[in-house]
Amino acid sequence: MCIGDRILPPKLFAGNSAFALATIKERMPVILVRTLDDLNKNITKYGNPENNFEDAKLVIHRLSKLRYELVTNKPFATLFPEPACSDIDQWNSEIARLEEGQNTAFSAPWLFTECYMYRRIMNIVSQSLPSFDPFTERKLEGFKNSRRLIASMIACLDQTLANTEEGQPADRLKFYLACSLWSNEFDLSLSAGNTQVENSEGGVNHLRQDVLLRLQNNMAVDELDDIVRSWLSWEPATVALVMDNTGPEMVADLILAEYLLCSHLAERVVFYPKALPWFVSDVTPKDLDWFLVEGLPSIANAGEVEPKVFESISGWAEKWRRRFENGSFSTISHPFWTLPLGYNHLRSTAPELFRSLTQEASVTIFKGDLHYRKLLEDRSWAASSEDPKFVFGRCFPSAFDCCRGSSPLILVLRVAKSDVAVGVSEHRHSKLVKEDPDWWTKGKYGFAQIVSLA
Repeated sequence: MCIGDRILPPKLFAGNSAFALATIKERMPVILVRTLDDLNKNITKYGNPENNFEDAKLVIHRLSKLRYELVTNKPFATLFPEPACSDIDQWNSEIARLEEGQNTAFSAPWLFTECYMYRRIMNIVSQSLPSFDPFTERKLEGFKNSRRLIASMIACLDQTLANTEEGQPADRLKFYLACSLWSNEFDLSLSAGNTQVENSEGGVNHLRQDVLLRLQNNMAVDELDDIVRSWLSWEPATVALVMDNTGPEMVADLILAEYLLCSHLAERVVFYPKALPWFVSDVTPKDLDWFLVEGLPSIANAGEVEPKVFESISGWAEKWRRRFENGSFSTISHPFWTLPLGYNHLRSTAPELFRSLTQEASVTIFKGDLHYRKLLEDRSWAASSEDPKFVFGRCFPSAFDCCRGSSPLILVLRVAKSDVAVGVSEHRHSKLVKEDPDWWTKGKYGFAQIVSLA
């Protein structure tokens, strides 16, 4: 594809990306198997006993059929109608738009294939078990395994707020942005649903040291200083936080939002979760509600934390519920996030969402690898030589500056889990490749990157 005198690199698919091939061939089938296994084990919990659990059995049958279609490279089937969802026609149009020979799991763009699997899962579930989240058991197990880590994160916030005179504002903001970034490690789609949490032990000091060490040693792109400098140079009103995973990452995002409000670095924070269960562990509004009503209080009652932390956790559960009630925290879910489109289509496909992120928000934060892939259209850009302004400008063109005095600060916080990147310095890139040619798919290296600077 050519734009002006520039030839765009191809989108990743199984034929030009070994990691995409491994995802489609290995990780995606495993995720389906684990989803089927969870439903089989809990059929009496989620199915209807009055019809001998036939509703759950039908879901199991159709999910098994989906797995067969994907691994045998069958053409993508269209989606069933869903009266409660507005995206079915667009999804079916996108499926029809794929050319013959490029409409199967191994021939279509990787981003399309992966998103298609999750949308088909939810389409199948909606027919028989409309209120069922097929990834509930994975999320619950991941949350249980991370309770100590979450308690340490909250204790860290308590310590900061109790000692507001310690440290520089820039250092504190940088630390909580870094916490939000590195919490993105906990991604159940990368682990194919494996819920084991590493480094979950240790208290506040261990957590602080771990974050600082990662900033020193594991950043592929580190523009945090520029981000903080821009943030502190003016008075942001609304911060938009486009969420990724549940568990520790969702907690780190809530903690960042609380710190921003307490430090007068924002007046309100708008969270953008997914409208549907997605990529195993992505946040939905239901996940947020569960965490505040049941999940967070359960940490306090689990007997795994000190008494003073117990009291603090109970208090934060109540305070955050009040924040969502009074509007200082709010959520907006939108079907665009679960379409198979790069964010170069955001402005034309979801103009009201584009306006919220670029005109109503002073700062917009994209979290995680999938959002990063969509910002880059999942193309094979040269990681160290492509101009990030050109790449990101395809999603957020400077033309919207005229709609308000200046553009917002837009940034992305991501732990790399796919072979997609821009803006890595040549020196850093050569060092990373020398250490490990597959460095960007291991969930080990961080990106704190400016998409658009205010």
